[in-house]
Amino acid sequence: WTVLAEADQLFYRVFYQQIRSGKEFGWAVWRAREEVRLVFPHRTDWLAYTYFGHPKCEPYLVRASQGFTFFEALNPPENDCFEAGQSYKF
Repeated sequence: WTVLAEADQLFYRVFYQQIRSGKEFGWAVWRAREEVRLVFPHRTDWLAYTYFGHPKCEPYLVRASQGFTFFEALNPPENDCFEAGQSYKF
């Protein structure tokens, strides 16, 4: 749903402050939501922000590389061992 621009700005400001201080994603989202709830007690904007992932997830610095690709087969073999010459959908 639509949230106040001020609530959005506050959420991300607190979220990134928490991340930069070394907090895990779950904690950073919880803290940012709590701040929005306290600053705008008459609104439900704080409920609009969610995080789906492991609560102890931590950011990492991205390093330059030659490339990286992740893919997942839609029809993997029963034994999870791909065989040469077989067709798979990705």
